[in-house]
Amino acid sequence: INSFAPYSLLLILLATLFTVIVVPIASNRLLRPLRNLTEFAQRMTRGDWEYRVPIESADEVGMLSRSLNMMAEELSESYRSLEDRVSDRTRQLRIASQVARVVISSPSLADLLRRGVELIKSQFGYYHVSIFLIDEEGENAQLAESSGEIGQALKARGHSLKVGGQSVI
Repeated sequence: INSFAPYSLLLILLATLFTVIVVPIASNRLLRPLRNLTEFAQRMTRGDWEYRVPIESADEVGMLSRSLNMMAEELSESYRSLEDRVSDRTRQLRIASQVARVVISSPSLADLLRRGVELIKSQFGYYHVSIFLIDEEGENAQLAESSGEIGQALKARGHSLKVGGQSVI
């Protein structure tokens, strides 16, 4: 038994070294892809749409990483698109608010219509704006104000359209 003691001690020492050195390295190598996926999930939860999972292998975890990266790209694009739409709507509401302020501050109906047409045309970027008012009988939409030379010519001749007729008005 005493002759086996040095070998036993050497085996115990090697087993301890193996446990202390090799096992942590191997488990770290095996668990790193899962840590990357966890990091990805946490960043997505915080709204970090630009983070992508590093793809380290071609196995199931690598395929999952690739799929999650594609999903993140689509979500990122959707989020940017939504932000752009919200920005556009906010701008439109701001312009509508400006139009409302002009409407409130106009001293006469003619001034209100003229300023409204100008503001709508310039702020929304339309090439032509016309405002029609419904007559007292409710049968015709009478051109009350219009932009441009053609609009002014139509206004001067008293242009009107039948309510419910074949028109975009």
